Amino acid sequence: MEERRRRVYIATVLLGISFIFGTVGFFAVGHGEWSVEDCAYMTAITLTTVGYNETVPVSSAPGGRVFTIVLMMGGVAALLYFASTFMAFIVEGDLRTLLGSKRMEKITRNMKDHYVVCGVGRTGCHTVRMLYRANLQVVMVDRSKNHLKTIAEHEEAQLPYIVGDCTSEEILRDAGIERAKGLFCALDSDQANLYAVLTAKEINPDLRVVAKVSDSAAARKFKLVGTDEVVAPTELGGKRLFSQMTEPAAVYFLEQLTLPDKLDLMVREVKVTASSPLAGQTLAEADLRRQVGNVLILAIRQPQNGEFTYNPKPTSRLVSGASVMAMGAPEEIQRFRDLAG
Repeated sequence: MEERRRRVYIATVLLGISFIFGTVGFFAVGHGEWSVEDCAYMTAITLTTVGYNETVPVSSAPGGRVFTIVLMMGGVAALLYFASTFMAFIVEGDLRTLLGSKRMEKITRNMKDHYVVCGVGRTGCHTVRMLYRANLQVVMVDRSKNHLKTIAEHEEAQLPYIVGDCTSEEILRDAGIERAKGLFCALDSDQANLYAVLTAKEINPDLRVVAKVSDSAAARKFKLVGTDEVVAPTELGGKRLFSQMTEPAAVYFLEQLTLPDKLDLMVREVKVTASSPLAGQTLAEADLRRQVGNVLILAIRQPQNGEFTYNPKPTSRLVSGASVMAMGAPEEIQRFRDLAG
Protein backbone atom coordinates (compact mmCIF):
# COMPACT_ATOMS: atom_id res chain seq x y z
CA MET A 1 0.00 0.00 0.00
CA GLU A 2 2.84 2.41 0.80
CA GLU A 3 4.28 1.87 -2.70
CA ARG A 4 0.95 2.71 -4.31
CA ARG A 5 0.61 5.82 -2.16
CA ARG A 6 4.08 6.88 -3.27
CA ARG A 7 3.11 6.46 -6.92
CA VAL A 8 -0.03 8.58 -6.45
CA TYR A 9 2.09 11.27 -4.77
CA ILE A 10 4.61 11.25 -7.62
CA ALA A 11 1.84 11.39 -10.25
CA THR A 12 0.20 14.34 -8.47
CA VAL A 13 3.50 16.24 -8.32
CA LEU A 14 4.17 15.59 -12.02
CA LEU A 15 0.72 16.83 -12.97
CA GLY A 16 1.16 19.95 -10.85
CA ILE A 17 4.56 20.66 -12.39
CA SER A 18 3.10 20.23 -15.89
CA PHE A 19 0.29 22.68 -15.14
CA ILE A 20 2.63 25.29 -13.67
CA PHE A 21 5.09 24.78 -16.52
CA GLY A 22 2.34 25.30 -19.10
CA THR A 23 0.93 28.40 -17.44
CA VAL A 24 4.33 30.06 -17.02
CA GLY A 25 5.35 28.97 -20.53
CA PHE A 26 2.31 30.52 -22.23
CA PHE A 27 2.83 33.69 -20.19
CA ALA A 28 6.44 33.84 -21.39
CA VAL A 29 5.52 33.09 -25.01
CA GLY A 30 3.06 35.99 -24.93
CA HIS A 31 5.73 38.25 -23.43
CA GLY A 32 3.43 39.06 -20.52
CA GLU A 33 0.64 40.38 -22.71
CA TRP A 34 -1.65 37.43 -21.97
CA SER A 35 -3.26 37.26 -18.54
CA VAL A 36 -2.33 34.47 -16.07
CA GLU A 37 -5.97 33.31 -16.09
CA ASP A 38 -5.94 32.93 -19.89
CA CYS A 39 -2.61 31.10 -19.74
CA ALA A 40 -3.89 28.73 -17.05
CA TYR A 41 -7.06 28.08 -19.05
CA MET A 42 -5.05 27.39 -22.19
CA THR A 43 -2.90 24.93 -20.22
CA ALA A 44 -5.98 23.17 -18.86
CA ILE A 45 -7.62 22.62 -22.25
CA THR A 46 -4.27 21.48 -23.68
CA LEU A 47 -3.59 18.92 -20.93
CA THR A 48 -7.14 17.56 -20.97
CA THR A 49 -7.14 17.47 -24.81
CA VAL A 50 -10.55 19.18 -24.79
CA GLY A 51 -9.34 21.68 -27.35
CA TYR A 52 -12.08 24.28 -27.52
CA ASN A 53 -10.60 27.34 -29.18
CA GLU A 54 -7.38 29.16 -28.44
CA THR A 55 -8.01 31.67 -25.66
CA VAL A 56 -4.65 33.25 -26.47
CA PRO A 57 -3.27 33.71 -30.03
CA VAL A 58 -0.67 30.95 -29.81
CA SER A 59 -0.29 30.66 -33.57
CA SER A 60 0.75 34.30 -33.96
CA ALA A 61 3.36 34.20 -31.19
CA PRO A 62 6.93 33.13 -32.11
CA GLY A 63 7.49 29.60 -30.85
CA GLY A 64 3.92 29.32 -29.58
CA ARG A 65 3.03 26.20 -31.54
CA VAL A 66 6.34 24.50 -30.68
CA PHE A 67 5.79 25.13 -26.98
CA THR A 68 2.22 23.84 -27.21
CA ILE A 69 3.41 20.62 -28.87
CA VAL A 70 5.99 20.08 -26.10
CA LEU A 71 3.33 20.73 -23.46
CA MET A 72 0.94 18.29 -25.13
CA MET A 73 3.54 15.52 -25.31
CA GLY A 74 4.77 15.88 -21.74
CA GLY A 75 1.70 17.21 -19.98
CA VAL A 76 -0.79 14.75 -21.44
CA ALA A 77 1.54 11.89 -20.49
CA ALA A 78 1.66 13.22 -16.91
CA LEU A 79 -2.13 13.53 -16.84
CA LEU A 80 -2.63 9.97 -18.11
CA TYR A 81 -0.11 8.65 -15.56
CA PHE A 82 -1.97 10.47 -12.78
CA ALA A 83 -5.36 9.15 -13.93
CA SER A 84 -4.19 5.53 -14.21
CA THR A 85 -2.38 5.62 -10.85
CA PHE A 86 -5.31 7.20 -9.03
CA MET A 87 -7.79 4.71 -10.52
CA ALA A 88 -5.55 1.83 -9.43
CA PHE A 89 -5.45 3.36 -5.96
CA ILE A 90 -9.25 3.31 -5.81
CA VAL A 91 -9.84 -0.06 -7.52
CA GLU A 92 -7.31 -1.90 -5.37
CA GLY A 93 -9.07 -0.67 -2.21
CA ASP A 94 -6.32 1.58 -0.88
CA LEU A 95 -8.53 4.67 -0.79
CA ARG A 96 -11.20 2.81 1.17
CA THR A 97 -8.54 1.50 3.54
CA LEU A 98 -7.11 4.98 4.00
CA LEU A 99 -10.53 6.49 4.71
CA GLY A 100 -11.34 3.61 7.08
CA SER A 101 -8.11 4.20 8.98
CA LYS A 102 -8.89 7.89 9.33
CA ARG A 103 -12.37 7.02 10.64
CA MET A 104 -10.86 4.65 13.19
CA GLU A 105 -8.36 7.29 14.30
CA LYS A 106 -11.25 9.70 14.87
CA ILE A 107 -12.99 7.10 17.06
CA THR A 108 -9.89 6.38 19.13
CA ARG A 109 -9.28 10.10 19.73
CA ASN A 110 -12.48 10.18 21.79
CA MET A 111 -11.67 7.07 23.85
CA LYS A 112 -10.41 7.14 27.42
CA ASP A 113 -9.53 4.45 30.00
CA HIS A 114 -9.53 1.83 27.27
CA TYR A 115 -7.19 -1.10 26.61
CA VAL A 116 -4.77 -1.32 23.71
CA VAL A 117 -3.85 -4.77 22.37
CA CYS A 118 -0.65 -4.83 20.32
CA GLY A 119 -0.62 -7.89 18.09
CA VAL A 120 -3.84 -9.79 17.48
CA GLY A 121 -2.41 -13.04 16.17
CA ARG A 122 -2.71 -16.43 17.84
CA THR A 123 -2.47 -15.02 21.37
CA GLY A 124 -3.75 -11.47 21.11
CA CYS A 125 -7.00 -12.46 19.39
CA HIS A 126 -8.13 -14.30 22.54
CA THR A 127 -7.30 -11.25 24.67
CA VAL A 128 -9.44 -9.03 22.43
CA ARG A 129 -12.36 -11.44 22.63
CA MET A 130 -12.19 -11.55 26.43
CA LEU A 131 -12.10 -7.75 26.65
CA TYR A 132 -15.03 -7.39 24.25
CA ARG A 133 -17.13 -9.98 26.10
CA ALA A 134 -16.36 -8.20 29.38
CA ASN A 135 -17.80 -4.99 27.84
CA LEU A 136 -14.45 -3.20 28.09
CA GLN A 137 -13.26 -0.69 25.52
CA VAL A 138 -10.47 -2.06 23.36
CA VAL A 139 -8.36 -0.79 20.46
CA MET A 140 -6.52 -3.36 18.34
CA VAL A 141 -3.17 -2.62 16.71
CA ASP A 142 -1.58 -4.93 14.16
CA ARG A 143 0.36 -4.82 10.90
CA SER A 144 -2.04 -7.31 9.29
CA LYS A 145 -5.51 -6.07 8.44
CA ASN A 146 -6.55 -9.70 7.87
CA HIS A 147 -6.00 -10.42 11.58
CA LEU A 148 -8.14 -7.43 12.51
CA LYS A 149 -10.93 -8.36 10.10
CA THR A 150 -10.96 -11.96 11.32
CA ILE A 151 -11.64 -10.90 14.91
CA ALA A 152 -14.34 -8.41 13.89
CA GLU A 153 -16.09 -11.07 11.81
CA HIS A 154 -15.81 -13.67 14.59
CA GLU A 155 -17.34 -11.36 17.20
CA GLU A 156 -19.71 -9.72 14.69
CA ALA A 157 -18.69 -6.31 16.05
CA GLN A 158 -17.06 -3.14 14.76
CA LEU A 159 -14.04 -3.04 17.05
CA PRO A 160 -11.74 0.00 16.72
CA TYR A 161 -8.39 -0.82 15.18
CA ILE A 162 -5.20 0.78 13.88
CA VAL A 163 -3.21 -0.83 11.08
CA GLY A 164 0.50 -0.30 11.65
CA ASP A 165 3.67 -1.06 13.54
CA CYS A 166 3.02 -1.44 17.29
CA THR A 167 6.53 -0.21 18.10
CA SER A 168 5.90 3.14 16.38
CA GLU A 169 5.19 6.10 18.65
CA GLU A 170 2.88 7.60 16.04
CA ILE A 171 0.80 4.42 15.79
CA LEU A 172 0.52 4.08 19.57
CA ARG A 173 -0.60 7.69 19.84
CA ASP A 174 -3.21 7.02 17.16
CA ALA A 175 -4.47 4.21 19.43
CA GLY A 176 -4.81 6.71 22.29
CA ILE A 177 -2.05 5.19 24.42
CA GLU A 178 -1.66 8.40 26.47
CA ARG A 179 -5.31 8.05 27.62
CA ALA A 180 -5.40 4.25 27.86
CA LYS A 181 -5.83 2.26 31.05
CA GLY A 182 -3.74 -0.72 30.00
CA LEU A 183 -1.59 -2.20 27.26
CA PHE A 184 -1.36 -5.84 26.19
CA CYS A 185 1.76 -6.72 24.19
CA ALA A 186 1.23 -9.97 22.30
CA LEU A 187 3.60 -9.56 19.36
CA ASP A 188 5.48 -12.47 17.81
CA SER A 189 8.91 -11.72 19.30
CA ASP A 190 10.25 -10.64 22.68
CA GLN A 191 12.25 -7.89 20.98
CA ALA A 192 9.15 -6.34 19.42
CA ASN A 193 7.21 -6.60 22.67
CA LEU A 194 10.06 -5.05 24.62
CA TYR A 195 10.35 -2.11 22.21
CA ALA A 196 6.57 -1.59 22.26
CA VAL A 197 6.63 -1.47 26.08
CA LEU A 198 9.48 1.06 26.06
CA THR A 199 7.68 3.30 23.57
CA ALA A 200 4.34 3.10 25.41
CA LYS A 201 5.88 3.76 28.82
CA GLU A 202 7.70 6.80 27.48
CA ILE A 203 4.37 8.25 26.33
CA ASN A 204 2.34 7.18 29.39
CA PRO A 205 4.46 6.24 32.44
CA ASP A 206 1.35 5.38 34.51
CA LEU A 207 0.14 2.81 31.97
CA ARG A 208 -0.36 -0.75 33.24
CA VAL A 209 1.37 -3.18 30.89
CA VAL A 210 1.05 -6.93 30.52
CA ALA A 211 3.38 -8.55 27.98
CA LYS A 212 3.77 -11.97 26.43
CA VAL A 213 7.25 -13.51 26.66
CA SER A 214 8.68 -16.57 24.96
CA ASP A 215 10.02 -17.94 28.24
CA SER A 216 10.28 -16.85 31.85
CA ALA A 217 14.00 -16.10 31.46
CA ALA A 218 13.11 -12.94 29.53
CA ALA A 219 10.81 -11.69 32.28
CA ARG A 220 13.58 -9.77 34.10
CA LYS A 221 14.28 -7.56 31.08
CA PHE A 222 10.60 -6.69 30.75
CA LYS A 223 10.39 -5.81 34.44
CA LEU A 224 13.38 -3.48 34.07
CA VAL A 225 11.56 -1.37 31.45
CA GLY A 226 8.39 -1.04 33.50
CA THR A 227 6.24 -4.04 32.52
CA ASP A 228 3.80 -4.79 35.33
CA GLU A 229 3.21 -8.45 34.52
CA VAL A 230 4.65 -10.96 32.07
CA VAL A 231 2.99 -14.11 30.75
CA ALA A 232 4.81 -17.07 29.22
CA PRO A 233 2.18 -18.98 27.20
CA THR A 234 4.30 -22.13 26.92
CA GLU A 235 4.84 -22.29 30.67
CA LEU A 236 1.17 -21.61 31.38
CA GLY A 237 0.20 -24.26 28.84
CA GLY A 238 2.32 -26.85 30.63
CA LYS A 239 0.78 -25.99 34.00
CA ARG A 240 -2.69 -26.12 32.50
CA LEU A 241 -2.05 -29.57 31.02
CA PHE A 242 -0.96 -30.81 34.45
CA SER A 243 -3.98 -29.29 36.20
CA GLN A 244 -6.45 -30.61 33.65
CA MET A 245 -5.05 -34.09 34.14
CA THR A 246 -4.86 -34.11 37.94
CA GLU A 247 -7.62 -31.69 39.05
CA PRO A 248 -10.07 -31.22 36.15
CA ALA A 249 -13.07 -30.30 38.33
CA ALA A 250 -11.12 -27.60 40.19
CA VAL A 251 -9.83 -26.12 36.91
CA TYR A 252 -13.32 -26.04 35.44
CA PHE A 253 -14.74 -24.36 38.56
CA LEU A 254 -12.05 -21.67 38.65
CA GLU A 255 -12.41 -21.04 34.92
CA GLN A 256 -16.12 -20.38 35.30
CA LEU A 257 -15.37 -17.80 37.99
CA THR A 258 -12.84 -15.84 35.95
CA LEU A 259 -14.31 -15.84 32.43
CA PRO A 260 -16.24 -12.64 31.64
CA ASP A 261 -19.08 -14.43 29.86
CA LYS A 262 -19.89 -16.56 32.92
CA LEU A 263 -21.76 -13.94 34.94
CA ASP A 264 -23.63 -15.91 37.62
CA LEU A 265 -20.67 -15.85 39.97
CA MET A 266 -17.23 -14.28 39.60
CA VAL A 267 -13.92 -13.75 41.32
CA ARG A 268 -12.57 -10.23 40.96
CA GLU A 269 -9.90 -8.00 42.45
CA VAL A 270 -11.17 -5.00 44.44
CA LYS A 271 -8.69 -2.29 45.43
CA VAL A 272 -9.19 -0.22 48.56
CA THR A 273 -8.37 3.46 48.07
CA ALA A 274 -7.38 5.99 50.71
CA SER A 275 -10.69 7.84 50.26
CA SER A 276 -12.80 4.72 50.87
CA PRO A 277 -14.70 4.40 54.17
CA LEU A 278 -13.33 0.84 54.30
CA ALA A 279 -9.71 2.01 54.56
CA GLY A 280 -8.31 1.14 58.00
CA GLN A 281 -11.28 -1.04 59.01
CA THR A 282 -11.12 -4.72 59.84
CA LEU A 283 -13.35 -7.16 57.99
CA ALA A 284 -15.55 -7.40 61.08
CA GLU A 285 -15.92 -3.60 61.26
CA ALA A 286 -16.57 -3.31 57.51
CA ASP A 287 -19.45 -5.82 57.70
CA LEU A 288 -19.41 -6.32 53.94
CA ARG A 289 -22.36 -8.70 53.90
CA ARG A 290 -24.57 -5.92 55.20
CA GLN A 291 -23.13 -3.21 52.93
CA VAL A 292 -22.62 -4.98 49.61
CA GLY A 293 -24.25 -8.42 49.83
CA ASN A 294 -23.21 -12.04 50.02
CA VAL A 295 -19.57 -11.68 48.97
CA LEU A 296 -16.88 -14.10 50.04
CA ILE A 297 -13.41 -12.68 50.80
CA LEU A 298 -10.89 -15.21 49.49
CA ALA A 299 -7.65 -13.31 50.10
CA ILE A 300 -6.14 -9.90 50.85
CA ARG A 301 -2.94 -8.72 49.20
CA GLN A 302 -1.01 -6.25 51.31
CA PRO A 303 0.55 -3.28 49.47
CA GLN A 304 3.75 -3.34 51.55
CA ASN A 305 5.10 -6.72 50.46
CA GLY A 306 2.63 -7.93 47.82
CA GLU A 307 1.92 -11.14 49.74
CA PHE A 308 -1.52 -12.70 49.97
CA THR A 309 -3.32 -13.53 53.19
CA TYR A 310 -5.63 -16.40 52.27
CA ASN A 311 -8.95 -16.99 54.01
CA PRO A 312 -8.45 -13.84 56.10
CA LYS A 313 -9.81 -13.64 59.64
CA PRO A 314 -12.41 -11.07 60.80
CA THR A 315 -9.55 -9.15 62.44
CA SER A 316 -7.69 -8.72 59.12
CA ARG A 317 -7.43 -5.02 58.25
CA LEU A 318 -8.27 -3.39 54.93
CA VAL A 319 -5.45 -0.88 54.57
CA SER A 320 -5.26 1.74 51.84
CA GLY A 321 -3.86 0.21 48.66
CA ALA A 322 -4.78 -3.35 49.60
CA SER A 323 -6.20 -5.67 46.92
CA VAL A 324 -9.08 -7.87 47.97
CA MET A 325 -9.93 -11.04 46.04
CA ALA A 326 -13.69 -11.35 46.37
CA MET A 327 -16.22 -13.87 45.03
CA GLY A 328 -19.82 -12.93 44.44
CA ALA A 329 -22.51 -12.02 41.93
CA PRO A 330 -21.67 -9.27 39.43
CA GLU A 331 -23.88 -6.67 41.09
CA GLU A 332 -22.37 -7.46 44.51
CA ILE A 333 -18.84 -7.14 43.19
CA GLN A 334 -19.75 -3.81 41.62
CA ARG A 335 -21.18 -2.50 44.91
CA PHE A 336 -18.00 -3.62 46.66
CA ARG A 337 -15.87 -1.76 44.10
CA ASP A 338 -17.96 1.40 44.49
CA LEU A 339 -17.58 1.25 48.25
CA ALA A 340 -13.83 0.61 47.99
CA GLY A 341 -13.41 3.77 45.95
